[in-house]
Amino acid sequence: MLEKLIRLCQASGFILPTECKINDSILTCYNYGPLGTAMRRNILNEWWESMVMSQENVFPVENVPFVKQPDTNNHLVVSRPNSEVQQKECTDGRNGFLRSSLSDGNLSHYQQTLELVGNKVPFGLAQCGKCYQYIPEKDEQFVYRGSEYTELLFQSFVSPKASTQAFDHWQRWRLQWWRKFSGSPSNFSVADSNENSGRQQINILFQFPWGQDVIETISHHGNEKLMRIGDKGQVKIGRKAVFPHLIESVSTVERAMLTYLVDSYQEKERPESKGGRAVRTVMQMHPRLAPYKVAIATTGSKAASDVREVASHLAKDLRVAGMMVLDLKEVHATIDSQFTRFDDSGTPFTIILNDGTLNTGIVAIRNRDTTLKEQVHLTQIKDHLLRYTNIY
Repeated sequence: MLEKLIRLCQASGFILPTECKINDSILTCYNYGPLGTAMRRNILNEWWESMVMSQENVFPVENVPFVKQPDTNNHLVVSRPNSEVQQKECTDGRNGFLRSSLSDGNLSHYQQTLELVGNKVPFGLAQCGKCYQYIPEKDEQFVYRGSEYTELLFQSFVSPKASTQAFDHWQRWRLQWWRKFSGSPSNFSVADSNENSGRQQINILFQFPWGQDVIETISHHGNEKLMRIGDKGQVKIGRKAVFPHLIESVSTVERAMLTYLVDSYQEKERPESKGGRAVRTVMQMHPRLAPYKVAIATTGSKAASDVREVASHLAKDLRVAGMMVLDLKEVHATIDSQFTRFDDSGTPFTIILNDGTLNTGIVAIRNRDTTLKEQVHLTQIKDHLLRYTNIY
């Protein structure tokens, strides 16, 4: 199944493997086409809405992708568990190494943010950014493990007494988030981490074609990391000055992307317009993650002129309403071939315009998952689609 998905991703422009040669080493790298880029942005937007916009006192931050660890050679060195990654020239002319995690950089904002909230907890810090690690050229898990990845990091600082409750809360919150966009929620589970790190740590797992694997890790660090800051890292709770406890959630856009690509991949039989049945591939993606929410297909003898003009105006109207519209203007393509293209891209709805639309103003809206068509007037399409895409 993974091989079929990889072929589809490459053909449709979701994910495109590329050769990345650094210091005579070939690394595992990927480019993202129009569909992949739009899907990544949708995943990031949903994570941002869940972890920043809808939370009280959670603040976004950013850091440069270099980690300073001074040594005798005056170099920047990245803290990586595997091996050295590429050197880069910094703006000050020194050599450096690219980061493999956002965690330490995020903590550099702790003191200033603590002052911002009046030296009170709880509060949180969130960051998304590029990280790097050494992964050999050939990796059988596709984009799950790449040399470049976009990490999604959330850190919550809470009082020691509330830390266990907070740890449990974020486990439930994050598992609910993953399941929310899935067609098969039972494929997600939570398990204790096998790492012998001396701290509480759980993994959120997904059932990939190669078996269960980690898509997110949530850790209870206690006060260990904040004690390194010194007394300025303390907060006053009652009469005591204490170090807050740190709850940390780490995932990546790439793992989320592969998770939902695997989750949405379906093979179904479909009737063909000329009779018979054929197996169709459908990316049955959640509408909020789908790269495009609606596609426009035209058919009929006037498709190249009058119907196409109506389609262009309709597409513009939907874009103004905030919907990503796939309007390829394929006037000579069969309706079946257009459906195939849109199903491969995961587009939930297809608007079908024909010669009759010019006389009646009626179009058909095809549902990707059921292939059923519903007749709607042109003046009602925008509200109709917004209602369907917002109820999820």
